[in-house]
Amino acid sequence: MIQTPKPLSDEFQVQLIEPESYIKPKLLAEISQLRQRVWQEFHEHSAKAFNNVWLGEIDHKAYIWCIFHQQQLVGSGRMSLHSTLEQIPDSFVFKGLEDFYPPLIASFNRLVIAPEFTRRGLAKFLMQSRLQKAFELGTRAVAIEAPLWRVPALQSLGFEHLKSTYSIRDYQLNTSAMRFCFNKIDIT
Repeated sequence: MIQTPKPLSDEFQVQLIEPESYIKPKLLAEISQLRQRVWQEFHEHSAKAFNNVWLGEIDHKAYIWCIFHQQQLVGSGRMSLHSTLEQIPDSFVFKGLEDFYPPLIASFNRLVIAPEFTRRGLAKFLMQSRLQKAFELGTRAVAIEAPLWRVPALQSLGFEHLKSTYSIRDYQLNTSAMRFCFNKIDIT
């Protein structure tokens, strides 16, 4: 069961960018910089593997949530829709799991929260917002590739841990293939 996200406090503003809509270059740059900053801070041992890949064509075809504090971007998360697992970013993580992901599939990627704004419920808000939107759009499953340390938090939201893999782009990084299915689910 997914829960409707609790509203954030008034100090935060949320913007949802729809697929194919115009994104101001300044906001794209801010999203890219936040992704890079967070990734380097929390994953410094493998940040080189993702040099210059903070934005991609998929960002223009995805739903992107942005959270602002005093007009400064402090959080972001992306959701894209796919008819097959092969279309998902870093699809190799899901190799052999095709039967677990019936189409239409939502993939959740690039969730980042500025370090000084963690532990305020922003990541949970973004996860619940994306789950709700995926449900509304008629997806049947959600695919997420996540670091192993995030597995317990994702499981608390209803995700299943299907498998682990140990390298991305020739760098050692323990990651997990996670799944959320919308079978007989009500939103509360």
